[in-house]
Amino acid sequence: MLVATFGPSAEWAGKTISHENGRFTLEDFGPITPQAVLEYDRQGQLLWASDGTRAWVHGLTVTTRAPTAVVATKKGLSKGVRIVLAIGIVLVVAVVIAASVLNADHTTSTSSDDSVSSSEMHQRLAREMRTVVDACRVSDGHADVRLKDSGPSEPRDYLAAAQQDCFDAFRVVFAPDSGVTTATVEVMVERSDQFGYAVWDPVYKASMSGEDAAKVDWEAASPQELATLWTVDYRKEYMAP
Repeated sequence: MLVATFGPSAEWAGKTISHENGRFTLEDFGPITPQAVLEYDRQGQLLWASDGTRAWVHGLTVTTRAPTAVVATKKGLSKGVRIVLAIGIVLVVAVVIAASVLNADHTTSTSSDDSVSSSEMHQRLAREMRTVVDACRVSDGHADVRLKDSGPSEPRDYLAAAQQDCFDAFRVVFAPDSGVTTATVEVMVERSDQFGYAVWDPVYKASMSGEDAAKVDWEAASPQELATLWTVDYRKEYMAP
């Protein structure tokens, strides 16, 4: 069905807008929205097939409340749409540049830190530890390690197990090539709560400096001897002394 024809002064002069199968089509361009049709009409470019056709198209736009029209030109998109796209491109470029600057700052910051990465430290601990490494983070020369020890079955055994875990973790963390200067190790043990469910209970946490670690003969020292060099941040009260 012919809807309208572009007038002689229009950019699409002589081209038609038709309606078939529920959509409007601009000759030599393709499908367009009802709003685009009315935008051409607002610009005075159309010669309608009939007054009734014009009223019918206006009725479609009122009932559908479709988005704002994107008007086609022989050169491509309308000037307004090209401006919006240009602004969008500028914003995308600005975001990319900002991200590059932030990434460069992050890279510089990371390269100035001589300590190994968190993932590398996690891998080292996983290879050497008898317990599960639940978490590991290395930042600015400080390592935070959290371990899960499912070995001890009685509270009286928790202390010895926790000291052994800390000893093993500190030995890995303070390796000569790690770059770590301070470290904290937290040990959790698996126990049953009052309802019989298994829970991981933090029972022991110790901190140690690289200076104290350098005094240790890791091959000859025992966990109990080394415990005098680290600081106990907390210990469950029911753990045997």
